[in-house]
Amino acid sequence: MESVGVLEAALEAAFAQYDVEGERRLRVRFDMAHSRHVTVRDGRRYDADILGSLILAQASSRLARLVTDSPAALVEASGEKVRSLAAWSREDELAWRMSVWDAVRENDADARWLRERGVYGGMQGIWVDAERTRALRDLGVAVAVRHTGRHYADDIDDRMAIYYYPRTARPASRDMNEVEAVKNAAELHLPIFFIGEGPRGLRPVRLAWVIAADDRAEVFLLEFAEAEPRHLDVDESRHPFELTVNRRRSRSTTERLVRAPEFKYRVLARHGGRCAVTGLGIPVVLDAAHVVPVADGGSDDERNGLLLTANLHRAFDAHLWAIEPSTLLLHVRRQGPSLSELQVDALSLRSDVRPPHRDALEWRWRKFAHSTRSTDLGDTLADARVSGRIQ
Repeated sequence: MESVGVLEAALEAAFAQYDVEGERRLRVRFDMAHSRHVTVRDGRRYDADILGSLILAQASSRLARLVTDSPAALVEASGEKVRSLAAWSREDELAWRMSVWDAVRENDADARWLRERGVYGGMQGIWVDAERTRALRDLGVAVAVRHTGRHYADDIDDRMAIYYYPRTARPASRDMNEVEAVKNAAELHLPIFFIGEGPRGLRPVRLAWVIAADDRAEVFLLEFAEAEPRHLDVDESRHPFELTVNRRRSRSTTERLVRAPEFKYRVLARHGGRCAVTGLGIPVVLDAAHVVPVADGGSDDERNGLLLTANLHRAFDAHLWAIEPSTLLLHVRRQGPSLSELQVDALSLRSDVRPPHRDALEWRWRKFAHSTRSTDLGDTLADARVSGRIQ
């Protein structure tokens, strides 16, 4: 019993010393390049062999006799649960992530706190702790994604966020391995940490779940929740099309409205991440436009959506151009800007994109016709070229 009391006191001293000196210095000191055993306390994973070595450095020979295999045996003898990284399981990983969340959920954390706990490892967008998580998947499992705070209005709200696949100057395999690591988190039903930017070096942290991924659009959809939410069903054939919804009534019911990030994700996926007219695929200039606007009760069904460049979106909402429902040809006002002035040289919607629902297109076409005089119903691009309005 005396040895147990001495061991517990020595272990508490070892934890304190570990926190002060830091893992990197201690790893050099004890010549331990990699972790083999870990224990988790207050959201932080400690190398159990380093802890055991700290105990041995300060303790009596009676404690040394408790070491049968590795210094980690001393930690286990004190009652702490020690896990072998070689046998690290999905359940171990989930328990660690939720332990971190319990420690950080009420307050923002600084970068050092996150690094010490292995929540984040650098400035890159996606953090994969490969040393530990390769026991779960060959390419590892994403632990966190970093959000710089620069986003578009419909990319993030209080419940969801769109996260784009990395496009860096590194070898393409690095980017794709990180993408696979994020997908692995979804397949293993593990949350990831969504790390933002805050004042004075603090990092707001949110618990997020990957509920959808689309390789054509190169985008993930994340949902912030304490428990894993249902993954997104992107098969539009499973539900009937709704042209309009009573949004005021919907807010008073328990049925959750589709959030802006979810609508944008669905529209991005439906259009392969490229503008429905120009084919441009640069996220910063793309908007998810409602064919029937929200102000007119337009639904958030992706079949009521068009992925457009920002300038085309504004021109579309101003009824400067429209899509003829039966032909999908583009029309402009006779007295308005030409399509060339709108930087468009297409005749119609892209042939490889699924058009919006016919009901939505017809609603917009009627609005377009109503907003113009009967003699000002517009030209197709082909007609405009014949008349010389496009060079």
